[in-house]
Amino acid sequence: DNSLTRLNRVTGLSDVGISTIRSNPEFNIVLVGYVNGNLDIIQNSTITNITDIKNSSVVGDKRIRHITFYENSAFLSTGVGIIDFNLERQEVKDTYNILPTGAISINETAILNDTLFAATEDGLYMGSLSRDLTIFNNWMQDLSIPEPFGEVRNVATNLGNTFINQPEAEPA
Repeated sequence: DNSLTRLNRVTGLSDVGISTIRSNPEFNIVLVGYVNGNLDIIQNSTITNITDIKNSSVVGDKRIRHITFYENSAFLSTGVGIIDFNLERQEVKDTYNILPTGAISINETAILNDTLFAATEDGLYMGSLSRDLTIFNNWMQDLSIPEPFGEVRNVATNLGNTFINQPEAEPA
């Protein structure tokens, strides 16, 4: 009927400072990510709040920057790594830290075939979803991009291709 329902903190959302919103028609849900790591799930006019990331003891930027859906998972890009969120159970399944030194800030993720790509502040990383991505050795850095150690702000896939967005290097 083309009517609108406004949602905010007063009408059901759990927090302020929305950083990203994504919908998944297959699960008939909308995920709302916040700057503090809070996550709301909107499904059939019901809002469920998930505080696992916000309340975790992990130190760092918990902002949910981007959400990628794949099968029954939502991959949440955060400043403390990639959070694999199980949509059916509505719980955090795993956290992927792709470097041996710990967390790296993830700007965005994308999937092509069975490969998860991660756009980070230090380049583009990739890992096969058929492997245990909680083990940092299962991630590889893509050294073929123009600035392999520079920031990759965005990554997307379409028709068998991977696209990235890197800021231009500033002149010295």
